[in-house]
Amino acid sequence: MTRIQPLRVRRDIRKLEADWRRGVEEPSLEGAADLKKPLEDLIRAFKGIQELPPNHPRSYFRITSYHGEPFRGAGRSDARYWGGYCNHGNVLFPVWHRAYLLELENALRSIEGCEQVTLPYWNEVDEVTEKNGLPGVFLMRKFPLDGTEIHNPLFSYKFQARIRNNIQTKPGHSYDKDEGYETVRYPFSGLVGERDRAATTEHNSRMRARGEESTNRALNENVVNWLGGSVRNWVDENVYTGVRLKFERCLEAPNYTVFSNTTSSSKWNEDHFDTSKSSTQRTFDGSETTIAVSLEDPHNGIHLAIGGFEFLGKRNVNAIAGANGDMGENNTASFDPIFFFHHSFIDLLFWQWQKRHDRLDFLDIIDGYAGTTSNDEQGPTAGTPDNAWLNMKFPLQPFKAWKYAPCQGDIPEHMQHRDVMASVERPLQEVEGVLAPSTWNISTGLPPPIPYEWPIRTWPPHSWPPSEWPPSNWPHEVSVTGEDMVNIIKLGYTYEEPPISSAFKSAAQENQNPAVNQPTPVLKVPDVSRAGIAGSFMISTWAHGKLLDLTPVLSRWNVRGCANCLTHLTVRTFVPLHGWTIEDARKTTFTYRIHLREVHNKDRSQRRDTTRNSNFEGKIGFIVNKHHEKLVQSSNATGRLPHTGQRALIRAMF
Repeated sequence: MTRIQPLRVRRDIRKLEADWRRGVEEPSLEGAADLKKPLEDLIRAFKGIQELPPNHPRSYFRITSYHGEPFRGAGRSDARYWGGYCNHGNVLFPVWHRAYLLELENALRSIEGCEQVTLPYWNEVDEVTEKNGLPGVFLMRKFPLDGTEIHNPLFSYKFQARIRNNIQTKPGHSYDKDEGYETVRYPFSGLVGERDRAATTEHNSRMRARGEESTNRALNENVVNWLGGSVRNWVDENVYTGVRLKFERCLEAPNYTVFSNTTSSSKWNEDHFDTSKSSTQRTFDGSETTIAVSLEDPHNGIHLAIGGFEFLGKRNVNAIAGANGDMGENNTASFDPIFFFHHSFIDLLFWQWQKRHDRLDFLDIIDGYAGTTSNDEQGPTAGTPDNAWLNMKFPLQPFKAWKYAPCQGDIPEHMQHRDVMASVERPLQEVEGVLAPSTWNISTGLPPPIPYEWPIRTWPPHSWPPSEWPPSNWPHEVSVTGEDMVNIIKLGYTYEEPPISSAFKSAAQENQNPAVNQPTPVLKVPDVSRAGIAGSFMISTWAHGKLLDLTPVLSRWNVRGCANCLTHLTVRTFVPLHGWTIEDARKTTFTYRIHLREVHNKDRSQRRDTTRNSNFEGKIGFIVNKHHEKLVQSSNATGRLPHTGQRALIRAMF
């Protein structure tokens, strides 16, 4: 008999922290211990997996290394490939990271006493974040637990093993991390390769001399500016440019392909960009719409905010040069514990988009569209061939599931990494009249991650011992796919959801176009190639000396020489000109600037002295709806095309 447990509920980390602080400050309060328990259990769970040996299948080091470094496969030594497993710039971005969060959450729940822990999210659009920045628990170097002060495992992680990067784009510039290295955030630097170590030591010494209060304030101010920043436009009107608005806009993306990644959304905007509208046309005829924003776009902004790029609303240069936090590049971003709370919020927005667009059980992909091949943007991930078509049936490496043949009814599939399951002893033992793997905790269902009790079956008398070995209903390993990651309720968890729509209200109101019935004109910025740029960067767009837009590009250190993906490295930027008329826009000369990591880009920066302030007569137009019927690849259980009202075709904008 299968026993069903309640859904896991992922909560807001601020609420856990607020309850904990109340319990600490009012110890005589009835239930004070219960108020403190959720956050303390979370800290205990993170501490537990961070202390496991680095080669342990549930260790923090092992799981965080799946995202980027240490590289494996062809990407271990060949820059033409991405040596991590993470998917960016393609349609697997949301589902791969959903599986990744489950992997970490299951590890947290494997720590004794932490079986009910879930992975909270950091609500990046609430009013407290808008005003103050990060939740305080991420800034506490020490945390009181079980009567003693411990290193706060949410503040940083100290590497238990060395990470060696065999790919050097420039002689002497290595992105190794030594054993004992501790993750850092803005305004500190985490570049500790041979040629960078001295400069990093000097930079970090200067930052520490400012005091922890000062550096925490700098980090919070940068996050606040990125999330809620606004600038004065050329006619001195306040225009919102922060990523909070992009978080709202991404929920309006017309289909999953466009919603899922920056490559597809850029192509959609390019396909819908129309410059043929007459400059005298002022009325909205229903054909114009807004630019498409993918979930990945604002996601990138938070990475850069924490990882070392300053928002440019008030300054034209980075006030703290040399800041290179781990969150700023895909190589080591996942080692910073805040990564998982950021991505839990991204997963929450993914789920909200699914509910808003009635995509709870399938996700449609526009066949052959930009963002649907393994070579898009980052290059093939470890174990993925060149130019492979990506869809919801594509394996999400390295995650595996154990699948059972039907036995007295269907048995749920349970996701778990192969290394975890390989550690489980295969012989069976009899427990209270039923059979179960001998090392599993029957009372909790751990380590199986889905919150069902493990589907324990009583073997019919005539079938034991089985006539075949292994038995026909013995579990066999299969790859986890995007289809497995669609419905979070079926995966066994849900979210304590905030009122996202109200949080966006003030930002949306700031961008109301004062021209009555006038659609917002759109500026197309000249294409920028990522080829040869080491690390993440930003593209800013200006007019009349005023900032119009800031586009974050989350990248990796080793892009140079990525021959397989050079044709996929173009960054296309479309800027909505809120408050502009089409006539004014067409008479304006615009400027765009490329803001690079100073370290490892010095030669390129010198060559770009003029490019970084390049004037251009931008193409001005509108984003226009173009409806076409197009077959799509689906992740519904039947394998048939998804449908609404029994239609076999999806109306997709492309």
